[in-house]
Amino acid sequence: MFLTDDRNILRKLTWKANDGARVRLLFGDPASAAIARRSTEGNIGKSTVSAKIRRTLAFFKPVSGVDGIEIRCHGTALYNSIYRYDDDMIVNPHVYGFQAPHASALHLRRLSGEVRQEFSLCFRARPVGGTPRTSSESKEVHWSAPADIAALDIGQANRLRIEHGLQQRAEPYIG
Repeated sequence: MFLTDDRNILRKLTWKANDGARVRLLFGDPASAAIARRSTEGNIGKSTVSAKIRRTLAFFKPVSGVDGIEIRCHGTALYNSIYRYDDDMIVNPHVYGFQAPHASALHLRRLSGEVRQEFSLCFRARPVGGTPRTSSESKEVHWSAPADIAALDIGQANRLRIEHGLQQRAEPYIG
């Protein structure tokens, strides 16, 4: 939750959005069971992460109505915090039993092609509206049912990540 340490971040995000940038902030739903579990796994008490998220949501509330800025919550336990901007991505892997600041962050930069997609596969989703569309980083985008994963033309490493994610393990796969 270091984003709130920058006193000028609300102004910076507003400037970026006013200049045409899409700003999307995604936080864990502080009321979800997954967030309580993540807090417990980090050995910091059942409601500590929820309290941090509530404080962060309150901090960002002033920009929630700015065109181009989206603030959303999810109820999924993530095992990476991902900060993506332009051609850079910072990934903070969550290590079971440790608080996030005690894990080394990875700085990934797109030089040619896409090396960051494996970290973008950390999310499970369901369609609730809108239309999937390609971007400069994708050739094809569509929703796939779990039963259709085996037929997809994707690399073995990404297939394993997806399959492990769909198994809904109590602990992350390490292997």
